[in-house]
Amino acid sequence: MLEDTVLRGGYCVGCGACTAVEHSPYKMAFSQYGMFSAENVAGDGQVNRLGAYRVCPFSESDKCESRIASTLYGSACNYDEHVGYYQNCYAGFVNDFGLRSNSSSGGMVTWLSQKLLREGFISAVIHVGMRRESDKNLFSYCVSFDEEQIFARSKTRYYPIEMSVVLDHVRRVPGRYLFVGLPCFSKAVRLLQEEDRQYKERIPYVFSLFCGHLKSSRFSDNFAWQQGIFPGTLSEIDFRHKLPDRLASDYAVEMIGETEEGVRRIVSPARKMFGSNWGHMFFAYKACDYCDDIVGECSDASFGDAWLPQFVNDPKGTSIVITRNIEIQNLVAIGMRKKELMLYDISNDALVRSQAGNFRHRRDGLSYRLYKLEQKGIWHPPKRVQARYSHLDQTRRAIYDLRQRIRRESHTLFLKAIENRDYNYFVRHLSPLTRRHDRLGQPLIRGALGRAKRLALGLLHRLKTVPK
Repeated sequence: MLEDTVLRGGYCVGCGACTAVEHSPYKMAFSQYGMFSAENVAGDGQVNRLGAYRVCPFSESDKCESRIASTLYGSACNYDEHVGYYQNCYAGFVNDFGLRSNSSSGGMVTWLSQKLLREGFISAVIHVGMRRESDKNLFSYCVSFDEEQIFARSKTRYYPIEMSVVLDHVRRVPGRYLFVGLPCFSKAVRLLQEEDRQYKERIPYVFSLFCGHLKSSRFSDNFAWQQGIFPGTLSEIDFRHKLPDRLASDYAVEMIGETEEGVRRIVSPARKMFGSNWGHMFFAYKACDYCDDIVGECSDASFGDAWLPQFVNDPKGTSIVITRNIEIQNLVAIGMRKKELMLYDISNDALVRSQAGNFRHRRDGLSYRLYKLEQKGIWHPPKRVQARYSHLDQTRRAIYDLRQRIRRESHTLFLKAIENRDYNYFVRHLSPLTRRHDRLGQPLIRGALGRAKRLALGLLHRLKTVPK
C-alpha cells in the first residue's frame, strides 16, 4: 500500500486525493521543508487503504495517463506521444487587456472559467488563490462562485498546495465544479472519479496547467530572503509580475513582507535572483523527477506558456491551449469567431519546442533516473517511458545527476540556513553545484547553436543558388 511504496519512497506529491476516499486513513501534513505529504492517522476503526492507494497519482496502478485519457477522449481526438489526445492546439491570448494583464500568460484559463460559469455549464471553480484566514500558507485551494472571484484568483502560483479541504467541500455541497490543477492533481481527480461516482457527477470539467515541477514553500522564502524579508515574514508574492519593456519570459517577482526597515513592497527581475533557473530543480518535490506528464493529458483542456520566438517578444504574454473536450473546443471556436480570443493553430512539434527542456528532463532524463533505481532494486512509480542508460552521453548523465543532488540539498541546506539565520550559508554550499551544472551544459548549448548556425548558412546558400 501507500506506506510501503509511495510514502516510504518519498514520491508523495501532497495532492490530498487519498484523504477524500471514504474511511481514508490519511490526512495531509506539512513538513519542515515546506512540502505537503500524506500521513497515516488511522485508529482501530474501519479504514479504506486500498481505495486511498487507487486514487494516488504515483501508486502502482495500471491506469496511466494514456489509459485514462483514452477512455475520456480516445473516440473523438487525435493522439500524439507528447501532447496526448487532442482536438486542437493553439497559441494566442484573450482579446481583453484586463484579463490578459492579470494573468501569467495569455489569460485563457480565466476567460474559459468565466465563460463556463456565465453560460451555466458550472456553478463554481476550484482553483488556487490567496490563503484562507485560518491557513498559515500563502496560497491554498479555493472555491470561486462568481466572475470577480475567478479574476482575483488568476495567475500561476509556484507554491505547495493540497486539495483535501476543497474535495471535502465537493462531497458536502452539491454543484457542478470546474477543477483547475497541475497534471498530477488532474490525474488524481480522474482516479477519484473512478473510485467515487459523486466526484464524477460534481466535477464535470478538469483543466490542467503545463508543469515543470512543483515547488516547496521555500521557493518563495528564498526569493524573499534575498530582498531582506526573513522566512516566515512574507505576506504576499506574485511570481509572474509582468514587465512591459522585457520579454515575456523575463518577468519579475513582486513581494510584500517585513524587512528591517518595516513592511516593504519589492519588485525584482526573477533572472537576477539565486534559484530562479528552473533547470536547477531548486526546492522541487522528488515525485516531480518521476513524472512523465507535462501537459496534463487527463484534462479537458491544458494551458501553458508559449515559449517560442514568435511569441516571447510580447511581454503581455501568450498562452498555448490544448483542447480535448468537444464542449470546451466549441466555446473556444465561438470565442475566436467573436474575436474575443486571438488564437492561432500551432503544430504539435511547435508545442513540444515550447517546452523542449521540460520534455527532455521528463523523458530522456526520467529514463535514466528509472535505470539507476532499477539497478539498485529500488521501487519506483510505474512510468510510460522505459528505463534506459545508453541513450545519454556522459555529460548529459552528469547533468541529470547534479539536478537530483541540487534538488535534494536545496531542501536541507535552506533549513540549515534558517537555523543559522545566514542566507549566505545556503548560497555558499549550493552555488558550486549550480556552477558545475551550468558549465556542463554550456558545450551542449554551444553545440546546438553551432548546428543551428550551420543549418541557417546552408539554407541561405541553397536559396542563393536557386535558379531565377
